[in-house]
Amino acid sequence: MTLLALLASLAFAQPAPPEPCADLFGPEAEGRDPGRCVYMYARRSGDYDGAIAFMATVVDARPDWAWSRLTLGNLRMDHGEVDGAWTELERAADAFREAEIPKGEVFARLNLTQLAGRNRRVEDVREQLDRAVDVATLSGDDSLQRIVLSQRLRTMWQHKRDLDLTLSRAQALHEQLTPEDDYQTRLVALHVMIQVAAELQRDDVWLTAYPKLLTLLQENDDAYAESMVRTGILQYLSARPHLQERVLDGRDFVEEALAVADLARKGDNPWTEVDTLYRAALVSDDEATARAFVERARKVGVSLEEAYYLPGLEAAWAAKLSEWDPEEGLALAESLGALDATLNLESRAAKARFVAHHRLGNRVERAKEAEAFRSVATEIFDLGVDNGRSWRADWDADFHDLAWVVAEDGDLAAAHEILESTRAQAVRSALDRSDVSEVLIDDVALRERYQKARTRLEGAEEDLGYATEADLAEAAAALQAAREEVAHIVDELNTSAPEYAALRRTKPVELSAIQARLGPDEAVVTFQLPVQSAEFAEPWAMVIRADEVRSYPLPPLNQLDERVRLFAGMHGVSGVAGARLYDELLGPAFPDGPPSKLTVIPEGPLYGLPFAALRATAESPPLGAAAQVVQAPSVSLWARWSEVEPAADGAVVAFADPTFGEDAVLLRVDKMPPRLDQAAAEVEALRGLDAQIFVGAEASETGWLPTNPRLVHFAAHAVVPSHDPGSAGLLLAPGEGTDGWLSTGEIVAEDLNGAVVVLSACQSAGGGVVGAQGPEGLAPAFQQAGASAVLATLWPLRDDHARGFAVAFYGFVDQGQSLGQALQSAQSLMHDAGHAPEGWAGIVLIGNPDVVLKPGGTAPTIPWWPLAVVFAGAIGLGIARSRA
Repeated sequence: MTLLALLASLAFAQPAPPEPCADLFGPEAEGRDPGRCVYMYARRSGDYDGAIAFMATVVDARPDWAWSRLTLGNLRMDHGEVDGAWTELERAADAFREAEIPKGEVFARLNLTQLAGRNRRVEDVREQLDRAVDVATLSGDDSLQRIVLSQRLRTMWQHKRDLDLTLSRAQALHEQLTPEDDYQTRLVALHVMIQVAAELQRDDVWLTAYPKLLTLLQENDDAYAESMVRTGILQYLSARPHLQERVLDGRDFVEEALAVADLARKGDNPWTEVDTLYRAALVSDDEATARAFVERARKVGVSLEEAYYLPGLEAAWAAKLSEWDPEEGLALAESLGALDATLNLESRAAKARFVAHHRLGNRVERAKEAEAFRSVATEIFDLGVDNGRSWRADWDADFHDLAWVVAEDGDLAAAHEILESTRAQAVRSALDRSDVSEVLIDDVALRERYQKARTRLEGAEEDLGYATEADLAEAAAALQAAREEVAHIVDELNTSAPEYAALRRTKPVELSAIQARLGPDEAVVTFQLPVQSAEFAEPWAMVIRADEVRSYPLPPLNQLDERVRLFAGMHGVSGVAGARLYDELLGPAFPDGPPSKLTVIPEGPLYGLPFAALRATAESPPLGAAAQVVQAPSVSLWARWSEVEPAADGAVVAFADPTFGEDAVLLRVDKMPPRLDQAAAEVEALRGLDAQIFVGAEASETGWLPTNPRLVHFAAHAVVPSHDPGSAGLLLAPGEGTDGWLSTGEIVAEDLNGAVVVLSACQSAGGGVVGAQGPEGLAPAFQQAGASAVLATLWPLRDDHARGFAVAFYGFVDQGQSLGQALQSAQSLMHDAGHAPEGWAGIVLIGNPDVVLKPGGTAPTIPWWPLAVVFAGAIGLGIARSRA
């Protein structure tokens, strides 16, 4: 019996095909197009119930029609019917395999991958994706393999791994695709590009990709997806106001948000409509307009019958509402605080109450709510559910608001503790997302329990956020059970895996204890540059000395950011610009000139600033020549590292110009890096420390760390992505059982026992910077492994510059100078010899400056002429090879 005859025999008992697709369901109907038409009809109209009912009829009539079963599975997946979708998609995959239709089986497997990912079934994601890859490869169909690659990129993005690689692969895939390729494949490639570019803050890629994505969506009349994409665009623009004029082309941000909300309504996408309306309200400067947006959002939200999604948005609205009516904002925030809520909602409600009390001038209540917020934040940190850079940046904004208000009240000790509560997690924040648990938790069963418990906790948080009134009690109980389970496992981890426990949380050091560590001519300066999402905090700094603690304001962040980036981009060569930045950043702290030893706690763009190139005046010597300058991501971490020193009789090893296998290297970089011609000569400067020197093929990953290390020097290529510390590493030569890739996970697994690490490699001090968290890259990995100090570079390092610095630095180390003294002496010498800051100002010391690698010393005072000889050849030959 044909489908048409079947439908006729059942008369009106069964639904008819959607009108746009009726002509496709004739007597011979089969193949992909009929079901695809019904699926797109549901996407455009929102009539999922009707589409599902019709396709269920089709499948019942002809269970061997695999394309129809695939459509039914996709519809159920989009409609949130997890079990039903899984069953239909598995059956579709089996039917396609039996019928030898590889494209259909690949589609089914990829949709199973997507469904498993949405429901945190990690093993199913891997299994289905691997099976899709196998089918596509065996088919020999290039377009099908591109489809699989697009979905693999989506998976990489969702798991936030290797984002720089994900972006480059998405760009390469997009360039290969043509209009004849599958719509979903083209959509995924562009969508991954725009999402990863936003995460990495690659404005150049983002500005190029988003118009192409919108054009593709409009050509396919996909209002559902277009509304979601446009909401993401608005979210990115709200954090990047300098792009709004370029992107909106003169349109008002709020008007654009309203248009997106209308588009979401057209696409029957109520969640996007609600979210966008709240976003418009939160950025609106007009009270009446903002209130109108919220009222419309509430009406749509009520129709969704969700218990906790709206309160999360309401918490943000309560803080905004406090600008116009603090009493009303407080009342709303207090009503939200009475709910049995997710950790996120608890924290948002406490923050909203804090903001309202701040605007009402209720200092006592404000302090109570600040403590409540910190308590919830601490629980979130300890349970390990703080994932994602943007999520961490939001916490930084909140803590900046708290600290700024407390500092304004004159309690700098409390402000310091608040900031350190998040700053001291810098190393943990960077490395806890790079699978270091696999090397720091020996108990495999405990590690698996912890990972699964965290996944359940994240799922329970999400489930409660979308629970209906009927499911509320069950969801709340499940969340509480998940919290208790994770807390119990964390207690076990603290006992059985102390290294991982130390990674997870660093206790802030009190301000008085920091003062007690400082000598009479020493100082610490901590910079607070709140991100844009902070409610009211402004840039400020605090100078800590043995006998005083003071705070002072800084220029607006946008001005400071522009000047810092320009100065860093010029490698600190401008004496006038260096004097201006010194006057703004350090002048108020040291009106009589800098101290002899200065510890800097940067933030945001200041992590890329060569402080050594700043000058008290345009004519005065640079700061690096006038003082010992050391950096750290937090005062607490600096204090901890300052207590650690290497063994006086420990081994010294150096690795120079490693040779590497092409296949292994090209997995990490886009092209083969050049050999480092002067690296071998560079490490000869370590002979005075009785160093073991390994060059070329001997500079291998095998046994890179001696049993009792004192100093480890790498003259090699580094890979430090702007995101994802798990994909950072050093390129060494492959050795027995190793691939030559020294990753952050492998570094953290070792015990450096206080050793000093010198990373003579390009941008080895870099990595993505998130607010107060510091760079995520190689330096934190070595310090988490127990290094007392790391010397690293802010910018690409020329081969000749690296050699010249090593000759100077190790010459002073040989004399018995400490690390801080030797760095200052080397930078002063190179400056006096006429070398531009490019060759020395970008080398920074992170950690303990008082380590003495050669007590007593034996070398004579180093003259300036060896440096002139070292650089003379490079000057004659032009630009030397870079270690980028």
